Amino acid sequence: MWVEPKINGKFSLKERYIDPNTGKTRKATLTIEKDTPQAINKGRVALLEKINSLTNTESRNNSKTFGEVYDEWFKYYKIQKKRTSWIKVPFMMDKHILPYVRREILIDKVSSALIMQVIDNMYTFGNYSLNYTKQTRTTLSAILSFAVDKEYIKTNPVTKTKVMPKREIERQQRKKLNDKYLEKEELHVLLDALYANPRHQLHAMISEFLSLTGLRYGELQALQWKNFTGTSVNVEGTLDYTLSKISDAVKTSTKNQSSERVVDLPQKAIEILYDIKVINTMKYNVDSENYIFLSTSKYPLTIHAFNSIIKQVAKNVGITKTVTSHIFRHTHVSILSESNIPLKAIMERVGHSDANTTLQIYNHVTKKSREIITNALDNIF
Repeated sequence: MWVEPKINGKFSLKERYIDPNTGKTRKATLTIEKDTPQAINKGRVALLEKINSLTNTESRNNSKTFGEVYDEWFKYYKIQKKRTSWIKVPFMMDKHILPYVRREILIDKVSSALIMQVIDNMYTFGNYSLNYTKQTRTTLSAILSFAVDKEYIKTNPVTKTKVMPKREIERQQRKKLNDKYLEKEELHVLLDALYANPRHQLHAMISEFLSLTGLRYGELQALQWKNFTGTSVNVEGTLDYTLSKISDAVKTSTKNQSSERVVDLPQKAIEILYDIKVINTMKYNVDSENYIFLSTSKYPLTIHAFNSIIKQVAKNVGITKTVTSHIFRHTHVSILSESNIPLKAIMERVGHSDANTTLQIYNHVTKKSREIITNALDNIF
């Protein structure tokens, strides 16, 4: 450590140190009023503190708050994920995470105990579902894994937590599996009622097409005539109009990589598309870029408009299940399962790489089929 005079009559107290980020030697400087032993000793303490702050990277990283790390992570997440995925995160954070893991908490003070408070409030002693709680935990884990990658912390505290299922509630949920899909008889009753009303023709054709293909509703909305080959449809995107009007909708990538697929069409699904083309041609100019399933507004029918009609019609014909667009996807899985189509082929067709509900329905339907076989054998004699 040495002293150098400055032009203004003051003095610079200097010392060399090793930059931990580059390994190179640098100088730290502190201005003192005098070069007396007392002033130098006082300045030495301050300069050493300055050097310590410059070289102690762990201390600098630990000074970051959870809120700062979340904001930094979210910038990356928005770039990497679809809008429909990242737009839900701020609500989840404000509603479930930040009341317990507050923004001002230092990142290295975020503990597994704090995270368990989130889990317990939502699920263990709360009313939120197991799946939604797991999604929230996964979001927290992604943020803290990002902190590990950035070397703000050494380990991810989420790995020490678990969401323990409430056995009885989950058992009751599994018993409700029949409500996730329509039996063939229920499907026919619903389609007949929709087709019987001239104002519900589009809803009827969409319902039947979904049950024949297993498409997600957003995938169906995003279908353009260029995606129809005559015998199949190329599922390459979904329609995003979250927090906006359908007229401002944007075609984005599919939910995940496995969702991009070619779906071979049965003859009835092909006929539906040709019928739609005739109808659209009479109303609008049809070209390859046009969407297929258009409402009277000349835009794809919104999921809200679709669900509101099919729910009411289902109720009118005595179907007590909650009928939404997604029930046709599950119905498609149940029909294929009942026909003894291999699970892998079903998952490829509906665009699932790992789907819990698909597996549950498959196991449920095949179990029912096995029971029918044994009952038939029991009745032979």
